[in-house]
Amino acid sequence: MNAENFATFARFFVAEGHNINASNGEGKTFLQVISSHRHAGEYIDALKAAGAN
Repeated sequence: MNAENFATFARFFVAEGHNINASNGEGKTFLQVISSHRHAGEYIDALKAAGAN
């Protein structure tokens, strides 16, 4: 998924009442999981714009 489509998805995800900061079994959020990926910059920005922290 390209970054623009991901940003749209993230906004819809939050608008529908889903938790953008939900954690996985290891206690990490999606933002934390992707933050170490070298090509994640635009996706990180999209998550933060949707309210991720």
